[in-house]
Amino acid sequence: MTPVYLGFGSNVEPRLDHLTTGLRLLGESDLVVVTLSSVYETAAVECPEPAPFLNGVVLVQTSLSPGQVLDRIQDIEIRCGRRRPYPHAPRTLDIDLLMMADLVWHTPRLVLPHPRLPERRFVLEPLAEIAPRLRHPLLHRTIARLLTECPDRHAVKFYCKWPTHSV
Repeated sequence: MTPVYLGFGSNVEPRLDHLTTGLRLLGESDLVVVTLSSVYETAAVECPEPAPFLNGVVLVQTSLSPGQVLDRIQDIEIRCGRRRPYPHAPRTLDIDLLMMADLVWHTPRLVLPHPRLPERRFVLEPLAEIAPRLRHPLLHRTIARLLTECPDRHAVKFYCKWPTHSV
């Protein structure tokens, strides 16, 4: 089984319900939830509509390939009502494949680790909560260090623990 870190986000109400539904659907997709970060409220970054996001990171284990993981998480997004009418549109559920063990992968469809990971405080904060010593396979720095070096200064505020889920 391979460890996979997934970033979860929603800025369409009911935001927390969308995150929780997506989390539940992971279990139906050969993605076994191991650890959850807290849920954080963050400003909408790169979005034309300013509705704040709820964000979190989930560690799962799987035997799926990177492409299969991407297929599964995109299916979950669609099942949760995700539409892509224009770039950076509001999202009922956005799931990003952040890292998959120490795999470096570059195809037209998927790049691992996520290329904007070091620039996004809303991802680094919850990732550092559950995996501060995890090393970025290209930058050779821990997530905790990347967080301290992150140029993004948007506020990331604790919102809650994930409701009604035990790992």
